[in-house]
Amino acid sequence: MKHLLTLLLLAAAARAGTITQVAAVLHDVSKSSETIVISGGIATGHGVIVIGEIDKTSTNCSSPGCKLVVSDSRGNTYTQVAALDNVSMNVDQMLVVGYIGNALSAGDTVTVNFRKQDSTAISGALYVFLYDVSPITPANYVVSAASNRGYSATPTAGTLTASGPNLVFAFWDHASLNTLYSAPGSGFTTITNTNDGGGGFASAQFREAQSGSITPGETLTGTVNWYGLSVALQEYPAIGVAEGASIGGGARIEP
Repeated sequence: MKHLLTLLLLAAAARAGTITQVAAVLHDVSKSSETIVISGGIATGHGVIVIGEIDKTSTNCSSPGCKLVVSDSRGNTYTQVAALDNVSMNVDQMLVVGYIGNALSAGDTVTVNFRKQDSTAISGALYVFLYDVSPITPANYVVSAASNRGYSATPTAGTLTASGPNLVFAFWDHASLNTLYSAPGSGFTTITNTNDGGGGFASAQFREAQSGSITPGETLTGTVNWYGLSVALQEYPAIGVAEGASIGGGARIEP
């Protein structure tokens, strides 16, 4: 009798990474913090991106500018990875990223605190956008981050170094209601496109990217002041390994 061992690879379809907007707080005046109640939950292994803006700068918060401190009701950890101190336009803008090791259920909260450099509260007109990121690696998930500002009809949110498979995210606030977002950069999907409630216009986009330099951009209907933040996050699992893949063994007997 001869025994022949055969292996069967059962693989799920390859997963496409995505980023979705969960919540937005627009032009909430005379506040130093916001508490966002999660309605649909955010799964373990996902990432969270928080954008915070305040009409204060390093003049009020000390150099290098105001900072964003984020926490949630499940004890996950969040880190500020990019910021802009835009004194000429009287606004500070921050980008924070967290890994969800403890799933957020409906009714859980994310608290966003605006702080001076000495960690005391700073109040002003606040803007907060919260995004759910499909699975990312649990450690060293920030590949690169950037910030940029300018005056043109083609904003770019800084050049990132991708080390794929990455999810690339970019956020802008355009300081005009008359010159609105028109089109995302090549390969990007729009996830935010809204009047920010305070005299400007907010937009965000994402795409998957492999290794190399990538500069998120978009096209406006005219020339305008803008400022933007971007980040590249390491996806999990790597491309080529289907999510939920498993290997099973079996044997058949031949005479």
